[in-house]
Amino acid sequence: MKRFIAWHPVLFAIFPALSMFSASAWYAPLSEVTAGTWPFLLGGAAILAASLLVFRNQHKAALWCSAFLLLFFTFRDVIAFLQDWSVGGVEIGRYRYLLGAEVVLLAVLAVLLRRLHGSLRPVTIVLNVVALGALSIPVWQLTKQNVSRLLAPPLPPLEIPQATRRPEPLPDVYYVIFDRYASRDTLARVYGLDNQPFYDFLLSRGFFVADASRANYPNTGISLASSLNMAYLDDLERTFGRDRQDWQPFFDRIGENRLATFLRQQGYTYIHLGSWWWPTRVGREAARNIAPWRLPASFYDLLQQTMLAPFAETFLFPVLGFNYLHWQQIDIGFQELHKLASQPGPKFVFAHFLVPHWPYVLRADGTPVDPAETMHHSREENYRTQVLGLNRLIERWVNHVLVESATPPVIVLQSDEGPYPAAYRWTGSKRDWRHATIPELREKSGILYAVYLPDQAYQSFYQQITPVNTFRIILDQYFGTSLGLLPDRVFMFETEIRPLAFIEITQRVWDSPPTHNSIPALGHAIQNSVARNPNLR
Repeated sequence: MKRFIAWHPVLFAIFPALSMFSASAWYAPLSEVTAGTWPFLLGGAAILAASLLVFRNQHKAALWCSAFLLLFFTFRDVIAFLQDWSVGGVEIGRYRYLLGAEVVLLAVLAVLLRRLHGSLRPVTIVLNVVALGALSIPVWQLTKQNVSRLLAPPLPPLEIPQATRRPEPLPDVYYVIFDRYASRDTLARVYGLDNQPFYDFLLSRGFFVADASRANYPNTGISLASSLNMAYLDDLERTFGRDRQDWQPFFDRIGENRLATFLRQQGYTYIHLGSWWWPTRVGREAARNIAPWRLPASFYDLLQQTMLAPFAETFLFPVLGFNYLHWQQIDIGFQELHKLASQPGPKFVFAHFLVPHWPYVLRADGTPVDPAETMHHSREENYRTQVLGLNRLIERWVNHVLVESATPPVIVLQSDEGPYPAAYRWTGSKRDWRHATIPELREKSGILYAVYLPDQAYQSFYQQITPVNTFRIILDQYFGTSLGLLPDRVFMFETEIRPLAFIEITQRVWDSPPTHNSIPALGHAIQNSVARNPNLR
């Protein structure tokens, strides 16, 4: 039996995934790389096996398979290259034309290979070397980053606060994050949306709403690392240094955080409702994980560059469609929140919804929209519609949970960050926030902030409160901890490659500095009166 040496298709199959991960090695952990690579490894092996059945020759099968993979993974790039080309008035950069041309090309190659009688062993050896050489670059970059993580100092410990009393019965605690939900000011100024009706709804249900709240760190990973630990992240900057190119310290702080640990010590069951973003897909310490996503989002990102892109962008093939799966996560998430309301407590529910974050999948009534329909609208229109649809879903859940909960719950509705300003949307790791204007910083830092307490004792809350202080107040009020308030400050990092290089922007995002004053309760009472009596507006 001849020794099998034609393994270059398998290497080419995983090269795009490893290359994509290596380009952001400072962001993705090894577990995410593995999870995002194995589907393509299995796919490449399956195509090679099928080719062997057709050609009955390992060298021919491998050559055809590698040609297929080349066309498969470069499909979207070729579309982009040909999008402005036309022949005889026909735009040749359309999906159906290119897909048809590539199918014909592969069929012709198959016929030629079957008729070929010469040996292709030298070609196989050359392609093996090329594949191995190409793969060595991302493998080296990923290895270097992960070795650096192994050699890095441990996370500095955080002290768990001590409770001196407990409410009886213990209320359920819901901490629900709506990713990139803009502040009311940003919605009006940038997106032309008056969000007051939604605020009025929350106020009428007994919520405290902070109109001038801002994220302490306007980026999901850093923002949640701060709010879930009720602390600023100076200790990470001191431990790892401003120049370290690694997000893992933030993600570790999310996975093992002070809030969840404290509530578990008080007898709470931690339930984690995950997103497609890997740091919040599952909760490391959760008793129960509700995670609609099984494959990493990076798998679907790469899928969008392939021959399957025309099908993945419609609802006709849900298993392939990132948009459909994004909507499914929202739909399943709210269904689970509804179910949890009547389940026995006490429970701590952390939920991360990547909405109104792109992609845009909601109509204004909260039902799904076909991706093709969103192509006819601007980003601002799609975002505005998605906010309105999300508002409807939140309203239904709030009405439900307040009625179905055996004990009035604690509910915190927040966004982790605002939407990206226009100049920063597609710049990726090259974004340099040192050059951002004041309006851009205010757009990125302005957030949704609403809190519901069982006794509606909002005396300690105020309009410029930031997420770092939310649970410091709640734990002090209900569990007698002595966390106290921290100064409300806002930081941005220089670039995504240097996430620990913090820049304070507090004075740039507020016209006047935040104060912990004594009149928030009066302000909340006035807000409620206005919400309940439209004639007062």
